Amino acid sequence: RIYDLGARKFVVSRIGQIGCTPVSVVRTPYSQKCNEDINQKVKHYSNKLPGKLQELQTQLSHSHFINLDNYNFNQQIRNSPENFGFKYIFDSCVQGRKPCANRNEYYFFDFAHPTEATNKIYANECFSGTQLCLPYNILKLIHAN
Repeated sequence: RIYDLGARKFVVSRIGQIGCTPVSVVRTPYSQKCNEDINQKVKHYSNKLPGKLQELQTQLSHSHFINLDNYNFNQQIRNSPENFGFKYIFDSCVQGRKPCANRNEYYFFDFAHPTEATNKIYANECFSGTQLCLPYNILKLIHAN
């Protein structure tokens, strides 16, 4: 329907590793940080998305699709949080009524939602980077014919 209204450029997000959100981590046995059962189900969907986007691009003339690869970018941040400025990957900034003072060091603001710092990393990377939005970033999408 949105295509019929004139839209030709789309950014479609894979689902991130929701098994690593604080709400999932607190429900996971102590032996692991993330709930990998949840992550495997998400990964199953996420792995199918690029092929579906390619099909749509073929079917809808003059359309362009970007795959925002949340799942794999989440993994990069988890593997090297310090490279992104994070100290706390599995904890939420809000531990009661007030948010923490150092919220830029947290990946999660509450039990499920990312902090402003996290969103800024994602926005910058998808706009002009090379690792999150594939096959090209939004800056290149703007200039696509």
